Amino acid sequence: MITKVKALTLAAVLSTGFVPGMASAAINNNIGECDFYSLFEQYNRDDYVTRVSASVSYKGYQDCALDRNNYVKSVLAKTSARRNALEADIRQKIYQSVDANLNGSFDLDYVNTNLNGPMVFELRESGGRILAKVGGVGISSTAKITLKNTPSFIFKAYGRINSPEIWATADYNAFSGEVSNIRVNPVNLNIDFETRFLGISIPGLSNLIDNFVESKLSSMAYAAINSDKLTGSRTIFSLDKAIPSGEFFYGGEDLGVKAKDAIRHIISGQSVRISVSGNSLGYTTHSASLNVKLSDTLEIQLDSQRRKNPLGPDNCPVTCH
Repeated sequence: MITKVKALTLAAVLSTGFVPGMASAAINNNIGECDFYSLFEQYNRDDYVTRVSASVSYKGYQDCALDRNNYVKSVLAKTSARRNALEADIRQKIYQSVDANLNGSFDLDYVNTNLNGPMVFELRESGGRILAKVGGVGISSTAKITLKNTPSFIFKAYGRINSPEIWATADYNAFSGEVSNIRVNPVNLNIDFETRFLGISIPGLSNLIDNFVESKLSSMAYAAINSDKLTGSRTIFSLDKAIPSGEFFYGGEDLGVKAKDAIRHIISGQSVRISVSGNSLGYTTHSASLNVKLSDTLEIQLDSQRRKNPLGPDNCPVTCH
């Protein structure tokens, strides 16, 4: 599939770098005003405390700032929703595909499908070209099939559907702002059903799901390029707002500005890697993060965590109330 899109930057859409060995600096975001225990004390009347923050790590320097303007919260909600939508579409397609390909003798009890790993956006400059990648997630699915009008203890089949990491690649022309040749690497799902008495064959199921996943990921890359193109100072996922300026300084340099400049302008030999992890924004369980890793060791993490407050109303001494 070949797609051409006018966008003022894929350096802002499929943002991240192609450096597999580039390990995370393991940011400590329990420092300064982001210390969870201090927040527990501050919000001692609350059962749960949510901390939304931006953290930085650079050449041994680390710092953390709370999200005072809800910019980080907005970005995490957007990126989590995008990952959730992709997972929901794939989950539905796998269920429908398995169900539609069973003959009338079988019932589909359930199919549980999840995306594994973070959703990654990468950019790398190489020989005057900017290469882009999006993906990095794998698929893990389990299914149970039974024989109609037959108790499951007599007959049942358990299926497993999984894949390694799935990637789409594209070319980006930094001068014309043209993104071309969005390609999804073959998915090659591994589909395996085990039964007690019978073998179940579902011809063509693998290709059906493979083609859907490839098309879905390609469409997501296309949509990301369209909706997150750079306009003025705007960058992918509105990171120009979420990454704070004036908060983190090293050697007199504003690291927030440094990070945003690197995302906008990929220079020779440099790379940018953005990974979206966590997609749970529930009341009691809450985890979402977006990590920006630059190839010169600068790392920014946008993070939202919700924890049970050990000093809250249910556990706090009388002096807390």
